[in-house]
Amino acid sequence: MPLALLFIAYAFLAALWILKGKSFKVWGLTPKFILLLFFLRLGLGAIYGQLHLEYFDAGDTYLYFEESQRIAQTLWPYWDYYWGTWTGQAPIPPAEADVYLYPDWAFIKRDFGTYALVHIHAIPQFFSAGSYLLHGFFVAFLGLFASLNFYWVLNRHLQLPARLLQIACFFMPSMLFWTAGLHKDVWVYLSISGLLLGLDAYYRQAWKRALGFLGLGLLGLAVFRTYLLGLVFPALTAASLLPFLFKNRPIRAYLSVYAVLALGLFILEMTGYFSPLEVLANRQGAFLAEKGGSVIANATAWEPNFYSFFSYLPNALFNVCFRPLIWNVKDSLQLAAALEILSFWLLFFLGLNKGRNPQKRSPLFYFMFFYALSNLLLIGLLVVNLGTIVRYRSIALHFLVILLLQSFHFLNEYFQSKESRKKPLGPKTERPAASRRAELQD
Repeated sequence: MPLALLFIAYAFLAALWILKGKSFKVWGLTPKFILLLFFLRLGLGAIYGQLHLEYFDAGDTYLYFEESQRIAQTLWPYWDYYWGTWTGQAPIPPAEADVYLYPDWAFIKRDFGTYALVHIHAIPQFFSAGSYLLHGFFVAFLGLFASLNFYWVLNRHLQLPARLLQIACFFMPSMLFWTAGLHKDVWVYLSISGLLLGLDAYYRQAWKRALGFLGLGLLGLAVFRTYLLGLVFPALTAASLLPFLFKNRPIRAYLSVYAVLALGLFILEMTGYFSPLEVLANRQGAFLAEKGGSVIANATAWEPNFYSFFSYLPNALFNVCFRPLIWNVKDSLQLAAALEILSFWLLFFLGLNKGRNPQKRSPLFYFMFFYALSNLLLIGLLVVNLGTIVRYRSIALHFLVILLLQSFHFLNEYFQSKESRKKPLGPKTERPAASRRAELQD
């Protein structure tokens, strides 16, 4: 009964904040619609947790929840240990303490994302009364703000009808599900939304705002999924050079940056000073060592040399772009993932319209496109677990689906005609131009 009363109280406070708070009046959407999005995420978060509890072998989300709960319960007796770990002082763990809860500094550095996740989520544990569902309010707000950030930025930069963009940003099943639970994905999603906010401000020459959001986005990626910095860095570099060195040449900008990066990595590999291939191969080996029922059959490791790398590349692309194969699915979740990737390729081929007139595109289009492609490539090279592939690629596929929707003239015309006759989900407002510099010709 106390948990039920707390749930009702938290639901009431969340509804009151969303419906009356000024924070939710700046997104170009009605508060009632945002409230619907929040409770949708809250419900999916509960389903996500239940699936992890009963279906997944690892059950990561409940492990993170339980560990964050234990940290909250022992925070005050060992505050000096926690302070030392966060400030890099390599503190000595308490005697006879759990190695996961009180690891040494080498363990923390090896899996800092997980360590940070459980410690940050220890804070809302003081208000969740040991209930995963109540803890879900915090996670639901994280995902809600991330999706609202995406919608606000893309509504300024992409030429899509408002209602179609709302569907793409808020109701894509894979993205909605995988960012609804207590896991690192929702923090990654929030961090990337911060990067988009920062780039939007950068192209409007709002330098302080740009620096703030870009810094927060990079910090989030550095904490929760560090290797993504290697993907974001070249995309951000190209995006930042567009207004100055590559005006009206976005493709040339990105290809130039990635060519320079590839050349630099090749030189490092050949000189032996640093081996990028060895880092990638070792990371793939760590994924191969993971236990679970969804590991790709006959998955093999590739060696840290160019021949092995390029020999494995077709398998990597096939794994990330086509698996799970619909005739090999073992359960309903794999079936959903197989239908998702089939739907993506159907959308891709339907969107190929060679006769369409070229349109002006925001530089954010190219940032999202190149980041998504590089992310998919890296996932294919490293990950051999089907469940992890589906979860990791959800953000990249989300990006590509949004970009593909611009090619569907019949969909755009349909939603535009509907909006001209009916009130959209959010208030009808004139779409502002991001800036002159934000409009680039293909």
